[in-house]
Amino acid sequence: MARYGILLLCSLICGCATTKGDYKAPKVLFDGELDYPLSAQLNKVEGDVLVGVFVDKDGKPLEVNILRSSGSEDLDSAAVSFSRKVEYAPAVYNDNPIGSWTRLELRYKLQKIDFDENSWLSEVRHIQRQIDEEKDLEKRKTLLQRLYTKYSGMVEYIKKNNEVKINKTIELALTDSSTKKWREFWDVIPAPFVLYDDFWERYPDCPFKIILKDDLMKQIIEAEYLLRMKTLKNPRFMQRSLHYLDVLNTRLNELQNL
Repeated sequence: MARYGILLLCSLICGCATTKGDYKAPKVLFDGELDYPLSAQLNKVEGDVLVGVFVDKDGKPLEVNILRSSGSEDLDSAAVSFSRKVEYAPAVYNDNPIGSWTRLELRYKLQKIDFDENSWLSEVRHIQRQIDEEKDLEKRKTLLQRLYTKYSGMVEYIKKNNEVKINKTIELALTDSSTKKWREFWDVIPAPFVLYDDFWERYPDCPFKIILKDDLMKQIIEAEYLLRMKTLKNPRFMQRSLHYLDVLNTRLNELQNL
């Protein structure tokens, strides 16, 4: 069975105005990644946004307009925000910098790739280290979103490969406290909900707590369903199942009361 993951791809296209004489259009000075909105990633929303940007003679974007919408408010908003904060080289006419309009087309696309547990774990640990070291709030937010999409990729993979052994990989991505807290589930059911719970405890400054809380609760409810299905198949599991269900229900109630 093919493994599954999500690769986030963003491309940037700079368009030029009609040239006259020795005119050179503004250029984007960009060496990094576009900010793909987390909500759009998780809902698998894709699209292209065409924006018009007026860049002054100092290379500052003074005005940004959407010329063609992606159809997604989240993507359009992200495209405008990106266009306002990116650096530009101003337009030049006869060797003199001038203010001028240019166009940017931002493409937000999700692509399926093969999921490899070792690569996933390596990337997750790397991002976790980056988050621990990052002091800039905007960069930290971007890293938190990137880590969250990695966790969501694991959830998608487990939907197609519902095997308990995946917990061995999940466990290696957790804090010691989370490992101890959920240890009794490792040999019972696949437990991707633990990733979200660890995220909740590890990053209290998470700027998308509403999304995190909703996903965590959904995964706990899914875990409860898996336990009940396991009990139907094996009545002898009933007594243990009641304990596990009680533990999950306690955590669910805690979240609901927050």
